[in-house]
Amino acid sequence: MSSDSRLMKDYHEANALREAWAAAGNNPCDHPDFTAEVLFASRTGDEFCTTCGFNRRK
Repeated sequence: MSSDSRLMKDYHEANALREAWAAAGNNPCDHPDFTAEVLFASRTGDEFCTTCGFNRRK
């Protein structure tokens, strides 16, 4: 993986974040930090919030 792999998270990690956030009450999130989303070792072109898992197109 590239040198910026620490800035990327797997799609499944993002999904787990979304599920955990929803289970905790789905409170509002300010989305303080986004990271690139990766699926099968390739960037998806999306980013997600590292706090709640909110997904957005980069």
